[in-house]
Amino acid sequence: MRTTPMIVVMVLTLAAHGCKDLSSNPTDTTRTLIESSFEFQNQPSLSGWEDGYPMYAVKKARYSFDSDVPPGGGQWSLRLQPPDTNATAMRFSVRPEQPSQYSNFRLTYWVKDKYSLGSYAVTLSAWMGSYSYGCAFRRSRSSEWEQDTVTYTSLNRTVDSLVVFVAMYFPYSKSDTSKYIWFDRFKIDQF
Repeated sequence: MRTTPMIVVMVLTLAAHGCKDLSSNPTDTTRTLIESSFEFQNQPSLSGWEDGYPMYAVKKARYSFDSDVPPGGGQWSLRLQPPDTNATAMRFSVRPEQPSQYSNFRLTYWVKDKYSLGSYAVTLSAWMGSYSYGCAFRRSRSSEWEQDTVTYTSLNRTVDSLVVFVAMYFPYSKSDTSKYIWFDRFKIDQF
């Protein structure tokens, strides 16, 4: 009977140890795959982002650069305008250093929404060749800069690339295409 309390103590000790914050662990294996802001040498830049038209969207994206940035955002953010019909998409692709199974991926980014009448989405999708496993989705609604997070776990699937999509859909009122959404400071970590 003395074995049961000892097992309980060992399980609780292991559980408490397993709940530690990874950032304080000296053996942390988190790797940053991308850090993307919308500037290069203090000038506005798509920095690896591409328009998803015509493969992933029906229309070309309508974007510009803006000096309205989140904390630590440098000098420029990306300002997307909704399409007048159908949908647009911006995309960024990245390959993990080593294609692997059982990985976790975390996308963090900053967003500011003045587009309450329409619809948009930020997704992180995992790919093996030309096959997509699915994606994690997130949409925030804040008129002030806010950091948002999307997490994807690969389980037993091998991931050889990740794609971030920022999609926008036409507003409910087609006459209201004057609203914008700002994005900045995209980062993907593998852990």
